[in-house]
Amino acid sequence: MDIKKGFSKPPLSQKEREKLEKKFLDGANPDAQEEHEEPEEIGELKTKTLIIRAPESYHKNILKIRKVTGMTINGICLELLWPAIKQKLKDLGIDQ
Repeated sequence: MDIKKGFSKPPLSQKEREKLEKKFLDGANPDAQEEHEEPEEIGELKTKTLIIRAPESYHKNILKIRKVTGMTINGICLELLWPAIKQKLKDLGIDQ
């Protein structure tokens, strides 16, 4: 049996270690994540990561939709959320 000795990657630099530590700690505190996170630009639209806690059954249903349609989970969620967001804005009188 061939036993691999040593590490396959070099150790992290101090800067990389601090960056990973900050990312880990911000993940534990969602409020801190919102303060530091800058929107990414994809094409013409700026995007921002959104973390949603939902029942496991929602996740299973989204996976079923993905299997049938071939869409990404992100695309499915946006397609499902967009009409509800527009309606809510309309109900609140904040039409865009």
